[in-house]
Amino acid sequence: MKPPKMPTATKSRISLQAQMRFAAVEAPRRRHLNAHVVLTRPIESDRFTRVEHLPPYYHVHHLRLEAPEDVDAELRGWLAEAYEVGMQRHVTDPAWEKVKVPEAAPRSP
Repeated sequence: MKPPKMPTATKSRISLQAQMRFAAVEAPRRRHLNAHVVLTRPIESDRFTRVEHLPPYYHVHHLRLEAPEDVDAELRGWLAEAYEVGMQRHVTDPAWEKVKVPEAAPRSP
């Protein structure tokens, strides 16, 4: 297994990457940070500003961090799970939960 390559910084964000990118924090705003974690299942939480599905089973959970207290046990748990996704454990572990979102029905003309 390859060692993780993290973090990766650009002008607009810092990405956390192992075998694949699993989390990122955008450039700071005046009063908050925008961040996201990549999981293989959707999580419902008021903390997420949106959850974006990327086929086949990746779910990018976007959130806003406004205070140091926002980095709590719950967020650290999601980040730990995202790190496992970044290490591609979901590919090697058949028991790893992966949720596919059904394709939308084709639109009629």
